[in-house]
Amino acid sequence: MFVLRIIADAESQTVDLVLCKEVFMIGPTELIVLISCIYFPICFGKIASKLGRNGLLFGLLSIIPVVNLFILGILAFSDKNLQSKTSE
Repeated sequence: MFVLRIIADAESQTVDLVLCKEVFMIGPTELIVLISCIYFPICFGKIASKLGRNGLLFGLLSIIPVVNLFILGILAFSDKNLQSKTSE
């Protein structure tokens, strides 16, 4: 992506238009956040579906910072035989 920058020189009272190339780089912090935003919802969704819950809903809600702690508590203390009870 190219960006047009305006560079003003106060000493010579000139204004220059410079065409610069912007480089988009992902650092290690952004990479970790990106991987976490993909990995954790998949894990929460798989765990929820194994317990008979809506995996997509729990996966999407796990992205929200405080809500994921409540979801973890719900999944940890929920009845593990929920799926077998509904099939009977």
